[in-house]
Amino acid sequence: MNSGIFKTRLVTALAACLVLIQCKRGNDPEIIDNGPVFSLKGTVNGSPFSIAATGDHYMFTEFAHSPSDSITYFEGRIEKTGCTQCGEAVGVTLYSHEASLSPAPVNIGNVLQNSSYNYADLTAFTSKKYLLNFRAEDSGYVNPSYSWMLGGATAADSQSKTITVTFFDTVTRKICLTITDNTTLCTKTICNYVKPFEVDKGDNKVPDFSFINGKTTRFVNSSSGHEFTWDLGDGTTSPAYNPEHLYKSNGTYPVILTTSINGVIRTIQKNVVIKDPTFTCLANYSYYNPSVVITTPKLFSKVKIWYRDASGEEYESNLDAQPVGSAFVLNAHEGFALNEKGEKTRSLSVTFRCRVYSKTTSSFKDLDLTGRVAVAHP
Repeated sequence: MNSGIFKTRLVTALAACLVLIQCKRGNDPEIIDNGPVFSLKGTVNGSPFSIAATGDHYMFTEFAHSPSDSITYFEGRIEKTGCTQCGEAVGVTLYSHEASLSPAPVNIGNVLQNSSYNYADLTAFTSKKYLLNFRAEDSGYVNPSYSWMLGGATAADSQSKTITVTFFDTVTRKICLTITDNTTLCTKTICNYVKPFEVDKGDNKVPDFSFINGKTTRFVNSSSGHEFTWDLGDGTTSPAYNPEHLYKSNGTYPVILTTSINGVIRTIQKNVVIKDPTFTCLANYSYYNPSVVITTPKLFSKVKIWYRDASGEEYESNLDAQPVGSAFVLNAHEGFALNEKGEKTRSLSVTFRCRVYSKTTSSFKDLDLTGRVAVAHP
C-alpha cells in the first residue's frame, strides 16, 4: 500500500471543535455539534466489554490507497494512548474496490452505504470484460462483405469491417476474418491467435505493422516492445524494428511479427503479396485500443475486525470462517472533524458480530459489539 498512513487522536467532538474554530478553512467538513464520544460496548466471549476514546484511550484513524489494484482501506481503532502493543483495543477496517480504473481517490460517500455486510472478500466476485477493437484490411475487392469468427468471444455485429469484441477471460483464441467479394466471388481468410489484453495490469501494447512493396518490401512497425522477431514468410527472420526484404519469387507470404515487452508476448500475422499474377483480392486485419470493464457487486470489498486483549495478544476476522449469524452492520455515517494531519474523517455508527482469530495461536474470541468509531478518508 502506498499513500500516507495517518495517526490521529479524535477524543470528543468538543475538543475537535475547539481546534477547528481556530483553523477552519472554507472547504473543511462541517463539524457535528454535540457529536458522539467514540465507544464500543457489548460482549467478548459472552463477557461484558466496553471501550471508549476518553481518558487514557484515543481514536486512531488511517486510510491508504493502492493504485496498482485500486484498493482503498479506511480504518479506525480505539486503543490506549501511548501503547501500540498493549492493552485492550478494537479496530474496524473497511476495504473498498474501485468500480473503475480511474486514478482518482475513491469517494467514501459512495462506499459507505447503510447496510449489512459479511466478512467475505467481495473482490473474489469481481467480474471483468476485456474489449478489443478489430479492423479489416482489404485489397482488390469491388463489393466486399465481412465475416468474423471470434472463437467464443462476442461482438454486436460480426459482419462489419470494424468491430468491438468482448472477451470474458484472457484465454488465447483463434480469431479469423473472411472477406468475400460479392461481385467477383473472390474469398480470402486470415487468422491470428489473439490473447485479450489485461490492461488493468499494464498489458496494453498492441502489435501491428504495415508494408510497402517496391524493389524490396519495407515493413513499417507500429508496435511497442523490447524485442521484435519477424518471420518473413519465406524462411527468413529478422530482429530489426523496420526490416526490408527482397522476395526472390512472386507469391503470397504469411508474415508474422512477434513482440515482447515485460514478458508479455504478442503476435500478428498479415499476408504480403509479391507481384502474384493470380492475385485478385487480399484479406488482413489489425486490432487496437484494448480496454477492460470491471464490475464489483458492492464498493465494499471486505470488512475486517481487529481486537487486542489485555495481555496484548492480537486477533482479527480476516476472511477466516465465521459462525452463522455473523455480520457487520453500518447503521449510519456522517462527516466529522479534521484530524491532526488535516485529513477528513467520518463518524460511523456500527454493530458487528464476528469471530476473531489469534494471529499467533489457534485461539479465537467471539465479539458482539455496537457503538461509534471514526475513519479517515481522502
